Amino acid sequence: MSYITDIPHFDGVLAPGVKLPAPAKRMIEFLGRVVSAASAVKPGQATVTDIACMKGTGKKGCQGAAEFVVVADKIKWRFSGCSNDGVISN
Repeated sequence: MSYITDIPHFDGVLAPGVKLPAPAKRMIEFLGRVVSAASAVKPGQATVTDIACMKGTGKKGCQGAAEFVVVADKIKWRFSGCSNDGVISN
């Protein structure tokens, strides 16, 4: 599944007292980890990380690695073990 994310829309959603469904919280936490990792690499540099997939890593989860590249102020990411991928902007 592909995800297109405008990251400022998530500002403050993990603040104390905000109630979110568990899948939404995992997604937002995942996006934060990708943005944090991407801020430490040069644009155009493809990077493989140990960031876990949002599907989880259990028996039926994704066993792949999170891969991303920063291109033109966007982070393009994907997992090598499933169909999850996306673009994070702003």
